[in-house]
Amino acid sequence: MHGRAETDDASPLSIKAMIDARVAALPAQARRLLEVIAVAGRPIERAVAARAASVGDEEPSIVGLLRRERLLRAISDGHSDRIEPYHDRIRETVIAHLDPETTRGHHARLAPALEATGRADPETLAVHFLGAGDAVRAAAFSHQAADAAFEALGFDRAARLYRQALALGGADEETRRTLEARLGDALASSGHSADAAEAYVRAARGAPADEALALRSSAAERYLVSGRIAEGMAVMRSVLDATGMSMPATPLGALVRMLPLLALLWWRGLQFRERPASALSAGERLRIDACAALATSLGMVDPLPGMYFLKRFLWLALRAGEPHRVLRALNYDSTLSAARGRDLPTRYEDRLARTAAALVERLGDRNAQ
Repeated sequence: MHGRAETDDASPLSIKAMIDARVAALPAQARRLLEVIAVAGRPIERAVAARAASVGDEEPSIVGLLRRERLLRAISDGHSDRIEPYHDRIRETVIAHLDPETTRGHHARLAPALEATGRADPETLAVHFLGAGDAVRAAAFSHQAADAAFEALGFDRAARLYRQALALGGADEETRRTLEARLGDALASSGHSADAAEAYVRAARGAPADEALALRSSAAERYLVSGRIAEGMAVMRSVLDATGMSMPATPLGALVRMLPLLALLWWRGLQFRERPASALSAGERLRIDACAALATSLGMVDPLPGMYFLKRFLWLALRAGEPHRVLRALNYDSTLSAARGRDLPTRYEDRLARTAAALVERLGDRNAQ
């Protein structure tokens, strides 16, 4: 039964016929183990595959047979022994012959066998629980996988997995809102601002008042950044109204409002008393973040209102003392000042840069950097 090894220049039909013949001649347990390994979709630990295929003590002899038939190969990295189909064509051919019920059964045995190791990554578990028809557990592991991808800065992958978790359904309202908000963060981080805005709007529906306002502020910023100015301004006006702030009616009105802020900033300087984010009230956070959103998004389309909200952002951040918000305000003010194109920085610009650099060094975390 060893036959001639398939080669890349053999015709696909002859290779398929060769694989079919080899698989059909296998004993039942060997065929079941090969099917499980094919459904696994990636190299799998021998012990896990044996457990999922229920081959028991026969595993060594079955693996030996499959290796001799060039249907299986072993991989050892010094820590674990894993096995996989000898060639992708073998995997594809074996899976093509499986009926849906058999495939679902293999997924249903693989999922708990992998989970029991404590080493399987959440995305793999999501695939197998979904293949087994358990949408609830598949959604939970998709959520975990998305969070891990986000932390690893894999924002596109995180967005895909958050969408998968949402599409699978079964989540309570709080979890749904969390998933939508995290989807918005992933989309915003990967440059898909308009889609991020839509996700934030969905996350805001049914959320507690303060949380809903913060999400709508994020949505407004993403709309504005993506060029959907009318939608962004409509959402932002509702946020400003809820926080006791308002949009200047004209550029002149923005300038009139800004002059006292400039005087206050000149008088107090850039010093602040540091407080953790948890010490800020929801209202403080929302007002600061709304001004930040307007400062960063209006600067290109309506400079004077954008500058007004930048100075208000800096003033509020310094008063609140939360270091990451202070750093963001210093950074944006410094960036806009540098963009004016002077050969040498002014004393104020130099002070901004030195204050920001000292704050980054003191904080020393990834977000600050």
